[in-house]
Parts: sequence; C-alpha cells; structure tokens
Amino acid sequence: MKNLVIRAAPNISLNAAHYGHALLFLVSYWVAKALQGRAIVRIDWQLSTRGSMHRNANNQEKKQREIAFNRIYELAKLCGISEVIDEYGIRHPLDGVERPQKYRVFKDEENNVPIIYEYDWDTLDAKKLDEFLTKSSPELACLPLNSIDKKLPLIMEHTHICLSTFPKNQIKRLKELCIKTDQPPRRFHKAYCHMQMDRLLGVTHVMRGDDPHSNRINIHEKNINKEWGIPLFPVIKIPLIYSNGQKISASKEDGITGLFPTDRKDIENMIETVIKSEYLKYFLPEFDFEWFVTLLKSSNPILDAPIWSYKELSI
Repeated sequence: MKNLVIRAAPNISLNAAHYGHALLFLVSYWVAKALQGRAIVRIDWQLSTRGSMHRNANNQEKKQREIAFNRIYELAKLCGISEVIDEYGIRHPLDGVERPQKYRVFKDEENNVPIIYEYDWDTLDAKKLDEFLTKSSPELACLPLNSIDKKLPLIMEHTHICLSTFPKNQIKRLKELCIKTDQPPRRFHKAYCHMQMDRLLGVTHVMRGDDPHSNRINIHEKNINKEWGIPLFPVIKIPLIYSNGQKISASKEDGITGLFPTDRKDIENMIETVIKSEYLKYFLPEFDFEWFVTLLKSSNPILDAPIWSYKELSI
C-alpha cells in the first residue's frame, strides 16, 4: 500500500518503553514493512511528567523527561521504527530521512495546557514564530474569555486556539455530548487533537493494545467522527503482555512497571514468548514479510490471529 504510515503513541514517562510498548512498536513495523510502508512513534505528553513541557519544571524533572524520551527513542530504533515524533511535535528520524515539521505543541504559561499550532502559518516570520512558540502568546489574552463556560475550561485551549478546523459553532453540541456520554470535555479534545496530529503526519493506520484505555479513546474518536465528520483512522489492535498475572504497563495503578527490554536479545526472547512455536520460523531469525502479508489478508485481524501464545513473560 503506497504511503502507508502505521502510528503507535506511548505516553512519555519513566515507565515507558516497557515490553508492551516493544510489542506495539514491533507489530507496527511488521505491518508497515509487509505492506511497503513505514512505522512511526508519536509520543504523547503526560500531565504527571512535569519535565514534559511544564514551564515550571525543575532540572531534575527535565532530566527525568530526557531519560523517558531516550528510552522510547532507543526502543523504537531496536524495533525498526522510521522516526519518533516527541510530545513537542519535533521529528527525530531513525531511517536517515529528514522530514519537515508539521505541527508544534506549545503550553500556555498560566495553566500548562497543551496547545497545537500548525507549523506553516504565513502570518508570522521565522523569528516571530519562534518567539510565539517559546513564550506566552499575546493571542491568548485576546480571546473572549467571558464567553467561555468556566465549567468547561479546556474548551478554550483545545478549540479556540488549536487547529482551525475544529468547528467552534459546535461547542454547545460538545457540552451536550459530554453530558450524554458522562465524559469530561478534555477527553474529546485530546482525541480530536490526536486525530489532527496524525492527519498532519500522514498517518493511515493506528496501532493500539487491546485495553480499556485504548478502547475508550476509540469511542471518543467515533463520537467526534459522528458529530463533526472528522475522518477516523483504521485501528489495529494487538494483545497485551503480562508478567506474574499483571499487565506490563507504564502506570503502577494499571499493572506492573519497570520491565524494559534493553537490547535485541531481549526483543527476540519476547518474540519467542508471545509467538507460538510453530510460527516462530516466520519471525526469527528474519521476519518473513511475504508470509505476514498473507496473514494480513486473511479474515482474522492481528488481535485474533492464531500466532499469539498469550504466555506470560518470565523476567
């Protein structure tokens, strides 16, 4: 498939780049390579990681963010990913190809809410654009804040300021949708912004683990598509990885943390664990792309494919 781009999107955290992310990155690469495309990793910001864009972060918090980014970057390199896009929107190539910036994520100085701007603004020259992205924007102060419902404080950051394609006249309907689905507006805004970032990056397919958090995101995206017609990306789901009866996760509240592959041998050991022995010949020592293409064309999606052993990792 020409120009196919598979996207995986881990949150930035000291617990990121675990074995679950390794499988996510690997399958993204397998699918993309088999279909003559490429796989990318777009890192999402996380509120608890203060070093990630928080303007008042101290040096230790910034160092923790740097460690988290490097872990994701190195794991992506091990798994055949073509580039990593950090939570600022800056592209870090792994395949030697320099690609133009498509957007930039910026935080308001007062409330540290992420705001997305398209990079190709023709209203600012390079110097003013740089100033705009590194300092609190005067445009923020010009917004009619009195017209914004204070019960929905994130609407201003995610609709009035970010990408211009969001229908501002639908704010009333958004509020109704929040009440109907019993979901805070920030979740719809986050889903919207992710859909737009993917669009700008040329993403064609999204890779996710089959967990409640990912399934919730799918629901928000479908609601946005239904209400405003913003196109959905096909979602490819994969099984989760467990150790000692717990899901390997980046969150202590969600599973077991601290389990990271560090080299190619760790990756191969993981493959031998999660792929049934009769199918390993297609994955190790070299990946059989032609065989995988046939698997992708079968009636089974990746999640339900017969290749998975569902064994727990022994770490």
